[in-house]
Amino acid sequence: MQGFIATGPTASREGLKNISPKTLEHIGGGQVSGKGIGSRSRNVVRYLHSHIGKDMIIIGAGNVMTPEDAEEMIGAGADLVAIYSAFIYNGPGIVKKMNRRLIH
Repeated sequence: MQGFIATGPTASREGLKNISPKTLEHIGGGQVSGKGIGSRSRNVVRYLHSHIGKDMIIIGAGNVMTPEDAEEMIGAGADLVAIYSAFIYNGPGIVKKMNRRLIH
């Protein structure tokens, strides 16, 4: 093992904002990703960064939608960031924008 992906979708609905319990009940079970897990993902990255050896790679995933999100994930201790939904909502040009933000 060379590292960790932290994190991915979660079944927990804890911390979701702007959605009523009735709406959640109507939607039913399933995984939450994107904006719904951003702070949780960064907290897991911080935890791993402080508890694992420096030779282990941390890939931050979850709510990396903007260049600012990528910067926050790196700031939390991720060596790399994984993006999924960012491609759908922002297009492939998001990679260039994130790189610009992280390099400067």
